[in-house]
Amino acid sequence: MSRVAAPRPIDRDELKRWLDAKRPFALLDVLPPEVFREGRLPGAVNACIYEVTFLDQVRALVPDRRTPVVVYCAGESSLASADAAERLAGAGWEEVRRFAGGREAWREAGLAFEGSPGEPPAERPRNGTYTVDPERSVVGWVGRNAGGSHDGTLRFKSGRVTVKDGRVAKGVFEIDMTSIDVADLAGDMADLLRHHLESDDFFAVARHPVARFEITRMAPIEGATPGAPNYEVEGEMTLRGVENPVAFPATVGVRGGELALEAHFDVDRTRWSVNYGSGKLYARLGMHLVHDHLTLQVHVLAKV
Repeated sequence: MSRVAAPRPIDRDELKRWLDAKRPFALLDVLPPEVFREGRLPGAVNACIYEVTFLDQVRALVPDRRTPVVVYCAGESSLASADAAERLAGAGWEEVRRFAGGREAWREAGLAFEGSPGEPPAERPRNGTYTVDPERSVVGWVGRNAGGSHDGTLRFKSGRVTVKDGRVAKGVFEIDMTSIDVADLAGDMADLLRHHLESDDFFAVARHPVARFEITRMAPIEGATPGAPNYEVEGEMTLRGVENPVAFPATVGVRGGELALEAHFDVDRTRWSVNYGSGKLYARLGMHLVHDHLTLQVHVLAKV
């Protein structure tokens, strides 16, 4: 059995010489198919490293593991090609080379692409007013005590977000407190906790059926990478008839033409007079102690 070699680098000039000489090898673009279709190095084939079937895709494209394989991705700042090279070497391909410069280095040299050269510009939200889709937007909640936690959801009643100059400028959201649900329990136990949360012990839903949050300021976070919070949000939250300021980081982007917002943060429920079981307000609670901080996880989809 031949010895499997560890992945080795290949630079732009050497790769171009291989292509010009029509050397027999497989040039593998490991980015998603939609990126591959936009533009690729000449003669490249595609297997997406982010998919669980990556090795199966490569086996179909390069069945003979003695065939040299050169992998590339977006550029030096991405680990995708390094991960791909390691996985291919570990799976038995005998000669694996990594072109770390990838698409960026190829483009900088003015070399030819197939397909549509270049990366598409980052999609920014269009200016206008977006309306929250209540069916696909949700607020998750988690409450805790010394013995564990409970979690569930709340539904949006309405909401709108205004985008100006490609950035979120303001927004207002209403939460239907009558929709409070318990996810970690079933049957009578879920009903019991839900009624407890609806009561004056917690959210006094009969008297305050709607909670409200209004954005007062949104500041972009400079240098935020995809998937990390890219806005600092400040606003006023009204719950149980009490209004207080809150601030938290959020991730805002565009998905299929819709505005998508995600945030998860803690609030001290006692600021809104949700006092049941609070150790700073009651003594000797025993098993009835409930932690003051409530975790909220917000998912919003809105469309023009």
